[in-house]
Amino acid sequence: MGYWGTDIFQSDYALDTLTELVAPFVNFIEANAENPSLCHWDDVVIDEFVIGAKILICLMDNGFPIECLPPSKPLRVRRNEFAIHWLEYAKGSDFHIERLSHILVVWDRLIEIAAQKEADKS
Repeated sequence: MGYWGTDIFQSDYALDTLTELVAPFVNFIEANAENPSLCHWDDVVIDEFVIGAKILICLMDNGFPIECLPPSKPLRVRRNEFAIHWLEYAKGSDFHIERLSHILVVWDRLIEIAAQKEADKS
């Protein structure tokens, strides 16, 4: 175990601990990026996705390296499929339609981060 700086995430222990904590969120996002049938979500499942994605986004925006995000293209495809499904699920409910706008902000930020990681590798 070692330290390479004084920042919170600049130690093996911090990286190992956070990696272990976020693994279920990353796995959920990866599974859903690759399986279109999983995009037919209800309120509970989308909460699991959005909460996990929001936590990952906060960590990445604060310097925690999460290297195993799915590529941006499948994330974008699933986002669009999800939006279509959600509008059908909402059945005109103002609450669900307004909620969709908040959910899509999270999807879009996740896609933006994935695309940036791809560009950085190029």
